[in-house]
Amino acid sequence: MEEVVVVEGPSSGYVVKNRPYLLSCKALNAKKIRFKCNSKWIDESRIENKLGTDPSTQMAFMEGRVEISRAEVEAGFPMEDFSCQCYASRTSDSDVVRSNPARVKPASTPRATAQKCVSRNHQPSGP
Repeated sequence: MEEVVVVEGPSSGYVVKNRPYLLSCKALNAKKIRFKCNSKWIDESRIENKLGTDPSTQMAFMEGRVEISRAEVEAGFPMEDFSCQCYASRTSDSDVVRSNPARVKPASTPRATAQKCVSRNHQPSGP
């Protein structure tokens, strides 16, 4: 039996405004993909899994996706990074392979960034 291989792990990125960030993962020879963020498993009902076949190699793969909300990311921010990994496995929990971690951060709005710059550059005027 072929081993499970993560061929595309989740990418780091930013939650912009109220649009969730989409984490995705693709693994060969997997029957199950799960995500773990900040040491907590994402509820499986939130994960969209689909089976496919790579047209160039004819190898079967499973792709998993989950949306991460700004509220989730900001729950521990800025004290800790919001970090997620993909876990791919066969039908049982044997042959589990995990991806490299991806970091998800809240994007700064232009207004917030401008306010930070103004407050840093503001010098009190004196007599």
